[in-house]
Amino acid sequence: MAESNIPIVPPGGEHLILELWSNGSDVLTCAGKIKQICEDAATEAGATVITSHFHHFGGGHGVSGVVVLAESHISIHTWPETGYSAIDVFMCGNSRPIKTLEIFKKEFDAREVRYQLVKRPSGKIIEAM
Repeated sequence: MAESNIPIVPPGGEHLILELWSNGSDVLTCAGKIKQICEDAATEAGATVITSHFHHFGGGHGVSGVVVLAESHISIHTWPETGYSAIDVFMCGNSRPIKTLEIFKKEFDAREVRYQLVKRPSGKIIEAM
């Protein structure tokens, strides 16, 4: 079997659970744009993108997607009809999920943000807003 250059990271890490309410941004219906934002956020946080899959539900509906990382994942679900996005960023090793926060806030034109940064596997909340 061929060797992979994907880094192996230890278990545990940080888990960002993020909710955003946007100012009517059209980005919430664009699977391609959301994919690019999520992959850029992963890179900014120091993570290694393995693969991505995003799906638009048609019409004015939202997008669901996942970026699989060597360090874990980013998943997202958008509801453009209410301007709401739920984003889950879990990363192990030296990657820093909190570094994705400003990217998502800016790119989704967030007017309101709520998040928790949780240490895994302990479940201790490191930071919240």
